[in-house]
Amino acid sequence: MANVILYSQIGHRPMIWRPIACYTLARWIEEHGYTCQVIEFTHLFSPRELIEYTEMFIDKDTLLVGVSSTMWTNYDANLLMRHAAINVPENIDVAIKEIKSKYPKIKTAIGGAGQYVKGTKIFDYHVVDHFGENSLLKILDELTKKSISTKLQRKNFSIEHQRFVYKDHDCVLPGECLPIEWGRGCIFQCPFCRDPNLGKRPGTDEKDISLMIDEFTEMYEKFGTTSYYFLDETFNANTDRLENLLKVYDKLPFKLEFLSYNRADLLDKNPHTQEILHNCGQRGALFGIETFHTEAAKAIAKPWSAKRGKDFLIEIQEKWKNTHIDCHFIAGLPGESEEHLFSTAEWLKQSNLGFFWFIPLLLNHNERYGVWEKNSLKEGVTWPDPNYNLHWERGDWSWIKAYNVSAKLNRYVDAQSRMAMWSLGPIKTLGLDFDNIVNKSFNEIFDQAGDLYDHEERLFDHYKELLKSQAGR
Repeated sequence: MANVILYSQIGHRPMIWRPIACYTLARWIEEHGYTCQVIEFTHLFSPRELIEYTEMFIDKDTLLVGVSSTMWTNYDANLLMRHAAINVPENIDVAIKEIKSKYPKIKTAIGGAGQYVKGTKIFDYHVVDHFGENSLLKILDELTKKSISTKLQRKNFSIEHQRFVYKDHDCVLPGECLPIEWGRGCIFQCPFCRDPNLGKRPGTDEKDISLMIDEFTEMYEKFGTTSYYFLDETFNANTDRLENLLKVYDKLPFKLEFLSYNRADLLDKNPHTQEILHNCGQRGALFGIETFHTEAAKAIAKPWSAKRGKDFLIEIQEKWKNTHIDCHFIAGLPGESEEHLFSTAEWLKQSNLGFFWFIPLLLNHNERYGVWEKNSLKEGVTWPDPNYNLHWERGDWSWIKAYNVSAKLNRYVDAQSRMAMWSLGPIKTLGLDFDNIVNKSFNEIFDQAGDLYDHEERLFDHYKELLKSQAGR
C-alpha cells in the first residue's frame, strides 16, 4: 500500500491543524518513485488505533515508518504555553515497538527537533538534518539497494524548484487552513535564533510567481482551499517578495487569506508593503518585537523595537482593522530587568493588540546553532549542570529565572484570554470566517463555535473516514 508511512501531528488540543514537514518529505520521495502515506493528527489516536491505521497501509513493499517529532509538545500550565515534550508520546512508542516486533523487515526513523527526547533508541534511523528530504531519500535508496549510478544522479532538494501541492491521499478536510512555504531561511541572524539558513542572501531559496500561482490554483480547484499558514521565517523580509505576492494575488481565481510571520521594522521602513499585505489577504501577523528595552534591543540587533516599537504597534493596528496582531517578547535578554518587563506588560494590557505573550530565552548547550550559543564563552553564557541542556546562566539572568518571570508576566497580562494568531487557522477550519474571529477574545470565539472538543471529534472522525477510503476500507 505504501513504501513509507509517516506520522505527523501538532498536539495542541482541541485544535485541528497540520504541520508541513511530512508532506514536503512525501512529495520529494514520491518524485523519486516511492509511495508515501502520511498519518496526520497522531496525538488523537489511541495506541491500538494507531497500530490499526498504520497496518492498513503496510504490505510486502513497505520499507519504513517515519515519525516527525518537531511538534511533540506538552502544555505548561505555569508558563501558560506549550513546550517540547520530554518523552516519545506513549501511543507512538507503543505503535513503533509493535510494528518493529510484528514486521521486523520494516525500518523506523525519527526526524525533527523533538528527537532529543527520552526513548528514541527504539528508532533505527535518526535524521538530524534541519530539513530531512535528502537524508530520507538516501535511506530509502540504501534500503532498496539502488545502484551507484542512480544515487549519483539524484539532485539535492531545492525549495525554489519544488512544486508542492497536497494530494488526495493527504486527506485534506473541507475548508481546512493549510501550511505552505514560499521559501526557506531568513536574511537576518538574530543572536538568540536557532533556525536554519540564517543570514541568507535576499531573494534566494524562494519560489517564483508562476510556481506559486500554479500551486494555489490547483489546491483551490482540488480542495477549495483559500486560506493558508505562510511558514516563511520572515515573510516580509524583502519588498520583491511582497511585490510578487501582489502579482500572485491578482491572478488567483479566489480571494486568498493567510497568516504569517512579519518583521515590524521592515513594515515601518517600507510603508507601501503594509498596504500590500492588507490588500492581499493577510488576516494574522506575528511580530517578534522581543523587547522595548534600549540595551536589550541593541544586544539582539533590533534597536528599532526600543525606539519605535510601541508607536508603530498602535499605528499598525489602526491601519490593519482586519488583521490579528500577535507580539512575542523574551524574558532573560541582557540588560533588561524584571521591573522593565513588567512595565512592558502593563503597556500591553492597555493596548488592544490581538495577542501577546512572554517566552523565556532559549539557549541549548547541546545544540550550538545560535550566535550566542556558538559564542557562549565570549558572551558569558554558562550551563552549570551538564544534565540540563537548557539551564543556562548569564549575568543576572538564568533559565530558571527567565522561566519564572515569563510565567508571572503571562498570568499578569492574562495571555490566555485571547487566541494566538496561529490558532486562528484551526478555528477557520472549524467553519468560522476570519472576519468573525480576528481580534476576538476566547469567549467571543467560543460563543460562535461552541464546544471545540466536539469540533475536534467531528473533524478527526471525518479524517479517519478519508484515511480508510484511501486504504480501500
